[in-house]
Amino acid sequence: MRSRDELADVIERNPLGRVADDPRRYMVNFLSGEPGPEVAEALAAVDAGPDRFVISGREIYSWHPDGLARSDLAKALADRRLGVTASARNWNTVTKLLALADE
Repeated sequence: MRSRDELADVIERNPLGRVADDPRRYMVNFLSGEPGPEVAEALAAVDAGPDRFVISGREIYSWHPDGLARSDLAKALADRRLGVTASARNWNTVTKLLALADE
């Protein structure tokens, strides 16, 4: 769960905005807490191909240019080994949630 201001901050940070040109394939994993350094190490070890990710606070931003279905990174992000509860939304949904919060 994020407040309106926290959600606005998630959108403002947007660390992959220059490369993520399809909002359906640009994901934000909202985490229940900040992941430990072992999470970054485990994700970096995944053969992600063209996929990219950035851990920023309680969010993991991920770009999947070839889609999510066959993405090893997407599978790793859905894994319980993250050590925190996670809920992923694509960029379209994230920006729409902020718009709804502003109504």
